[in-house]
This record gives sequence, structure tokens and C-alpha cells, in this order.
Amino acid sequence: MAHQLVYIADDTEYNEAFADAVSRIGLDKWLQIQPHEEQKRIQQILTNEDLFINTVLTYREKLVQLYAYNGDEPTIKEQKTSIINSLRESLRQQIHDWDSKSKYQSWLDDEINNARLAIVSTYRSLLPDFMALYQRTNEDLGNFYEIISKLSRCQKDQRKRFLEIPEKINLAC
Repeated sequence: MAHQLVYIADDTEYNEAFADAVSRIGLDKWLQIQPHEEQKRIQQILTNEDLFINTVLTYREKLVQLYAYNGDEPTIKEQKTSIINSLRESLRQQIHDWDSKSKYQSWLDDEINNARLAIVSTYRSLLPDFMALYQRTNEDLGNFYEIISKLSRCQKDQRKRFLEIPEKINLAC
């Protein structure tokens, strides 16, 4: 449904983070009318998911920094393997006691490579910015959608800068 409101052909990161934000906002509204135990259960799932994804993004950033390093190829490959092994071990420790462990275990069982890490980044890296923007609208969904619609007319770099520092960027594109 979010893509029906705003979809920008050349900006997957923006589109998917916006859609994820809309789903989180909807889930939060739904949770408000659920029994306390259900709220706690769902919130724990979301907390676990955020922890998992933030860990993946942290290790992806380590790889980005490694690739910027001008070392020899064997050293870079060795360090990449070490970073991926550390990521895998960190995630295994995180999910050890989670009820939804199987969902994450299947992700760990597959090969972890740059493409899989990029997908996580594409879908989630802007989510905190969209959620912060929603908070700054005093959780007014209509105002939030209006700002997002206006942002969709901006250039990609302008959209990203606005989301990162909205108080310093003019929304008029």
C-alpha cells in the first residue's frame, strides 16, 4: 500500500524503507488495541529483529571500510572472511534463546555475502530516519504522508539529506 502512495523508480532504498516505516506505524497502531501480553510478545519480536538487522548493518559497515583499504587482495579476502565469521558468531549468540530462532537460523545457514548484506541495508538503512520523521510530525500520518509526497519530487540526494537532517534542509526541491 505504501508503494501506491509513493514509489520512486530510481530509489529502492527510499521506497523500501518508507514501506517498512508504514508497516511499523500500522503495526504500532494495531498493537495499541491488543491485550498486554500480545503487545509484549510482538514488541519482543520487533526488538529481536532490530537487534539482528543492526548487527548485520554494523558488520556490513566494517566490510565497506575494509574494501576502502588499499591492501593486497589476499589480506582483504582473509579479513573479509574474518569479519563474516565474526558476524555469523555474533548473530548465533544473539538468537540462541529467541522464540523466533528458526527464522534467523535459516538466514545464518545460507552463505553470507556482499549481496545479502546489501539487501538488508537497502531495505532497512533509512528506516530510523523515516520513523524519526513520523515522530516529528507528532505521529500525524496525514502530515507524514504529505511530507513524503513532497520529498518524492526531490532529487535522490536531497531526499536522503532531508531524512538525515530535516531541520537543516529546505523541503522545497
